[in-house]
Amino acid sequence: MVEKSNPVNQYNTFQWAKADSLIWKMNPLYFNQLNDGRIKWAVNDLLMAKGYQF
Repeated sequence: MVEKSNPVNQYNTFQWAKADSLIWKMNPLYFNQLNDGRIKWAVNDLLMAKGYQF
């Protein structure tokens, strides 16, 4: 097994990717605005606790 290295300790900021297509947001099986907000809040909270800046 070959391990690829991508050292993330060189980064200190993060952002959410922009959605190129809104089609996936039309299907409730793929997108739920309440859950999307909860997930982003939790991830933002964890990353900021580790010292990353949004």
